[in-house]
Amino acid sequence: MKERGTLMRNSIIISVSELHSLVKDMKRQGMDYVRLTINDAEGDGEDRQPAYVDFSCSSRSGFDSSVDFETIDAVDNEADLTDL
Repeated sequence: MKERGTLMRNSIIISVSELHSLVKDMKRQGMDYVRLTINDAEGDGEDRQPAYVDFSCSSRSGFDSSVDFETIDAVDNEADLTDL
């Protein structure tokens, strides 16, 4: 089984309102840069975790002192939206 955080995907569909809220929080905390890591879904059945995006932010000083923010999961109906 893959560890949570393993990079696997190159695209994901997430909620704009969740992303907007997170970006506002990053700006309030003085972040200048963000590293996005898209991670694949994990598990099966009831234990399945959706694909998600990790956000690691930094000020101009660089990523040596980065701040991790909450992740955002893929939308539940992502498969239905793949033709966007």
